[in-house]
Amino acid sequence: MTAERRFRGGGARKDGGKRRAPSPNDERRKALAAAASPTPPAVFLLFGEEDYLVEDTARRLVEALVPEAEREFGLEVVHGPGIPPGRVLDALGAAPLFGMKRTVWLRGCNLFPRRKRDGEEDLEEEGGSPAEAVRERLPRDGEGVTVIITEEKVDRRLALYREIGRRGVVCEFARLSETNDDHLRFIGEFAAERLRADGNRLSKNALLHLVNLAGAGLRTLLAEIEKLALYVGPGREIDTAAIDRLVSPRRESEVYLLCDAVMDRDRRRALDLLDRLLAQRLPQLAVAAALARRTRFMLQAGELLAAGIVRMPPGEATYPQFKRMMEGAGDRYRLLFRESEKYRNFNIFSQHPYVVYKTCLAARRIPLERLRRNLELVLRKNRAIKGERRSASSAIQELVISLCD
Repeated sequence: MTAERRFRGGGARKDGGKRRAPSPNDERRKALAAAASPTPPAVFLLFGEEDYLVEDTARRLVEALVPEAEREFGLEVVHGPGIPPGRVLDALGAAPLFGMKRTVWLRGCNLFPRRKRDGEEDLEEEGGSPAEAVRERLPRDGEGVTVIITEEKVDRRLALYREIGRRGVVCEFARLSETNDDHLRFIGEFAAERLRADGNRLSKNALLHLVNLAGAGLRTLLAEIEKLALYVGPGREIDTAAIDRLVSPRRESEVYLLCDAVMDRDRRRALDLLDRLLAQRLPQLAVAAALARRTRFMLQAGELLAAGIVRMPPGEATYPQFKRMMEGAGDRYRLLFRESEKYRNFNIFSQHPYVVYKTCLAARRIPLERLRRNLELVLRKNRAIKGERRSASSAIQELVISLCD
């Protein structure tokens, strides 16, 4: 994979060529466009691990399909995996009232259980999902009934799934990734839409920092964004300082923050973060491995800068400036790393461009020879940590202090 491709979004596929999850933006547009058409399809299936997006898209479908004045009689919501099969079938079989169109939202009713194996009892006999009966009851175009089905997981092998695909719209909302540029753009647009009402703003750098701390799940991110908007006040920009003050990082994010503090040579912050991680009983080897990985990336960034492949403008280069510059770097970095075994599994270009940007900003402040010594120090300390379990915590503390000096 070329540097140019990596920096233009998404990176290489890691699924060995299997089906790739569609863009969340494309899926939302597909569903809403179908609902807005003069003859909307009779059934919509929305599913995936990004549950907030599944629910939010379903609500927008309801708004498009059922006028607010008609929702008392024109909308029926059947909710929960414990709903008896007969209740689901009754909802599908009820006729529209007063000549109005009718919408049924089957919300998390577990209509797609795993297939039974030899020797297991039939799921429907156990009170499970009535998948076959639901398939037979699905409305057809022109009957005045629309069904919206929302689930976390589906079995694509079931006849119900295939039938919905033939006569309706199927949208998958996979878990959003913090290393996928398309997903990050979507998160940024989604956050901007929510902040627009109060005139708040969230810069791209601040968004990336927030995602690094809290993850890419929309439900968690939006809760954090609402909290941050209240903190800064209407019409103000949410910056990284506010995020650091209010957002509690995930444990894996605290490892990332430790590496950032070491990279910035902020000894006090690094030791505070290290104490917190060790108090949470995170294995010392995991901390040491994270420091080793980041130190390798720092050295690679330093060599890219020294070779002139990466040219950082004077002053505080912005992320968009850096990304445009890297898109023109092509494959030249391969010539630098090709002969070195130690870079085979630790290639800086396997990281998100924002991580590369921050690493290059830090690396340009440290002499290349010092970066090489740091890597030798980390590898030597790693061997000591593996061999001396009792003094592992002290060895990591010494390593952090030495890297920050």
